[in-house]
Amino acid sequence: MGQSMDKYDIPQIKQQVHQTDPDECKEIIEELSVKVPVEDVDVESKWAWGTGKTFLYRALLAKVRLKGMIALASATSGVATILPGGRKVMVLGGDFRQVLPVVPKSTRAKTIDEILVKSYIWPLMEKIKLSTNMRARADTTFSDFLLRIGNGEETTIHDNLIALSKQMTVQLSQDSNPEESLVTKIFSSLQQNYRSADYITERAILASRNEFVNNPNEMMIGKFPRETKTYISFESTEDVTNNYY
Repeated sequence: MGQSMDKYDIPQIKQQVHQTDPDECKEIIEELSVKVPVEDVDVESKWAWGTGKTFLYRALLAKVRLKGMIALASATSGVATILPGGRKVMVLGGDFRQVLPVVPKSTRAKTIDEILVKSYIWPLMEKIKLSTNMRARADTTFSDFLLRIGNGEETTIHDNLIALSKQMTVQLSQDSNPEESLVTKIFSSLQQNYRSADYITERAILASRNEFVNNPNEMMIGKFPRETKTYISFESTEDVTNNYY
């Protein structure tokens, strides 16, 4: 009793006063405190390279928030949490030709049935389409190729597979397996450039399934020079009074 808190090794807590109703949900309080990035304020007067859906979302959020209104950005899994109560304007965006919803232990047909276009509210929505491929506009051949695939117009060979041109494939080298050829092609001169952040971040090998990741990953690790080190994670540490970890 009678002791000052300043004598103890306790981290300072930054207090923030929100001029909001204490009964409002946490998401609304957080959204009211969001600062609009400077690069999003001027979106109406520019159209940058490689922009599309994300650019549009940021522009809409900036416009609404600059008017002092609340704009909640959420993934589809979080839409239900912001629906209850009051009238709201909702903007749903996405690309039906990209990742489908995840339906555990489901069939292809059942997964398709879960997309928005199969919902009973789809006919009631106003649809706005983004039709220009901004990322591929410098390569019209590749852009047209993607559109033909999306429209189901590209010629198939067998089992509904599409033949890729030689310019888009990695040729299998002699006495090598496909994964080794892929790693060597994408990460050529790795031992000379493994310290370069630009070299590493400008390259990537994508896999369609987690089970296909391990082998290329092990090959990549084996190609890095120097000794391998293993870093052990931890949940807590001893003799640390500030509890920063």
